[in-house]
Amino acid sequence: MKKLVLMLSLLFGLSMVSCKDKDEPVLDFKLSQNEMNLIVGQSKSFEIKSGNAPYTLNSDEHIEASANENTITVKAIKCDAVALKATPVTLTLTDNAGKKQEVKINIYNTLDIATSDIKMFEGETADVRINAGQLEAFKLTVKDEKVATAEIASEMIGDVELKKILVTAKGVGETELTVTDGLTTTKAIKLVVKKIEPITIWGAVEGELKNVTDYTLNLGDNYNFVIKGGNAKFKLDYDKTKLVVGTVKEHDEDYVVNVAPDSKLKKSQDIKLTISSETDPSNKAELTIKVVVPKKEFGATYLKGSQAYTPEKDKDGDDVIVATTGEEITVELEGGSGDYYIKLSDGEALLKLGATGLEKGKRQYGNNKYDFYLIPNGTIKLTANTAFEESIPFYAVLDKGSFISRETKWITFKIK
Repeated sequence: MKKLVLMLSLLFGLSMVSCKDKDEPVLDFKLSQNEMNLIVGQSKSFEIKSGNAPYTLNSDEHIEASANENTITVKAIKCDAVALKATPVTLTLTDNAGKKQEVKINIYNTLDIATSDIKMFEGETADVRINAGQLEAFKLTVKDEKVATAEIASEMIGDVELKKILVTAKGVGETELTVTDGLTTTKAIKLVVKKIEPITIWGAVEGELKNVTDYTLNLGDNYNFVIKGGNAKFKLDYDKTKLVVGTVKEHDEDYVVNVAPDSKLKKSQDIKLTISSETDPSNKAELTIKVVVPKKEFGATYLKGSQAYTPEKDKDGDDVIVATTGEEITVELEGGSGDYYIKLSDGEALLKLGATGLEKGKRQYGNNKYDFYLIPNGTIKLTANTAFEESIPFYAVLDKGSFISRETKWITFKIK
């Protein structure tokens, strides 16, 4: 604590001497104010209206106080508080008659806001977090209010009320928002308001970036598509079992999203990706990803439990799975083209072994409709819960226009 002793002259033309006459009346001790707000680096003054000189001032390291006759000037040196909170300091004045007056001083940190650049679209609002400063002293000025307006707003986070600057986009263009505090501190925020354009998807075609509605990707490839238009708030709809789609990221003036076929795809196919605006679902673009899966010979791999399993072979070279009851067997079909399926009766037999991965369906081949058990993901899991021995043909359709255009793989199950 530092102690300042100030010898101040009284007002009203009274001439002060080093000591008072015994008959001199004791005056009321009055100040022009008993509270003030300061920002670090800021100085303010108040007056001694009446009192009994000389005066003693007690303060601390957060402020500096000085006197010029009956004027006391206080300068804020530091603030220990954070955000919009103040460090409270008490300046105590004592006059020669022992009378005391206190001045409550609230010290705030200098102005600090969270950003200097905002990009918006027509009709949108944006929040600017206020990190520090004396909120009551803030002044907001937008150069062109046809482009945007700004105001101080409140936001409740749990039981805590936070303050922010709410910016509202009015029209297309660029302008500047300036924020000033009780000092001369000024922060400038560049505001850019854009028009919402129709969403389009762009990809490289013959070395040139073009608007695309379909795009070919080989299994194992990935590609960054450019999204133009919209309002930067995108919703992506696609089959998550067939595509791996990354997060939309800002890139220059546009946005990019990485797309890749799922590595587990076993056949070539077309997959639709729809990109739409979260706020306006009618503003959307559709992209067909034409996935090319290299043709492999129709075959299968196997697991017993979690371990790879190599089947035995019969006299024709077909696979024979030998297992005991209670073992879990996984069949992973691969290669071929088109849908995987088995006959209805064979599907019923495998279901009795606790098979999963089968889906009953009806397909048209030629002029006839047939009932099958389809294997949509090419994987069957079964628990050998009973003795069983049977050879089952598995099919991969080659041409859906003809029932007989298919590949066949025989697998024999011997459950003992």
